Amino acid sequence: QQNERLEIMDQVKSDFITIASHELRTPLTQVKGYADILSAMNEDNALSREQTREIVGHINRATMRLEALISAMLDASQIDVDGMHLTFMEARLDTIVRLAMEPLNQAIRERRISFSTQNLETLPPIQADFKRLVQTFTNVLGNAVKYTPDRGSISVEGYLIPSENGEDDHVEIIITDTGIGIDPKYHDLIFEKFFRIGDPQLHSTGSTKFKGAGPGLGLPIARGVVEAHGGHIWVESDGEDEARLPGSRFHMTLPV
Repeated sequence: QQNERLEIMDQVKSDFITIASHELRTPLTQVKGYADILSAMNEDNALSREQTREIVGHINRATMRLEALISAMLDASQIDVDGMHLTFMEARLDTIVRLAMEPLNQAIRERRISFSTQNLETLPPIQADFKRLVQTFTNVLGNAVKYTPDRGSISVEGYLIPSENGEDDHVEIIITDTGIGIDPKYHDLIFEKFFRIGDPQLHSTGSTKFKGAGPGLGLPIARGVVEAHGGHIWVESDGEDEARLPGSRFHMTLPV
C-alpha cells in the first residue's frame, strides 16, 4: 500500500506541471486576448465607454483568477514549513459558513442545487482564525458544488462534542453532498498537495461547474488550517459512481 501511495504521489508531481500550466495559461490567454482587442479597437477609435468597461471587467476577472491560484500555492507552501500565521478571535460557525457560501451562491442557483444548514446557530462561539476558516469552508463547499450534479443537494450540520477527559469541548461540522462520491482508496490522498482524481489531460478550469477541477490545493489547505487549529478533517464515501451518486461526507472537528 505504501509503495502504491508513493507511486501515485510521484505521478501527481508530474501531473501538477500539466495542471498548473493549464490553470495559469487560461487566465493569461484571456488577459492577452482582451488587451489585444482593447489595443486594436483603440487604434480604430472604435471603443465606447461600455465596451471599455466590459473588456476591462474580463481582464480583471482573469487577473483575480491568477491571483487566487498564486495565493493558494503560497498557502500550500506555508503549510509545509508550519509558516501559516493564525490570528485567533471569537467566531461563530454559522457566520463562517454563510460567508464561505457567498462566492458559491450564484453557481448553486444556476445549477439548482439545494443547500441547507442544521444546528449551526446553536453552536457556541469558538476561538479561531476567522478568515482562514472561511477560506477552508469555501474550499470544502466548493468541492461539494463541483462534484454534485445539477439539482443535487448539499447540507451542513453542526454538533457540539462535550469533553470526556477535561480537555476542550469540540464542535463537529459535517458537509454532506449527493455527488459522485470518492473511491475509498483516495480518502487520504485527496488531502495531499496537487492530488486530484481523474486524468490531468482532461483537466478543465472551472471553480463551480460540474467536475471542473482546480490545481489540487483546496483540500490540502483546508487540512492545514484545521490541523493548525488543533482539529481534524476526514471524508467518508462509499465510492465513486456517477450513476448511483453515493455522495460524500466531509467531517471537521475544531476545539471550542
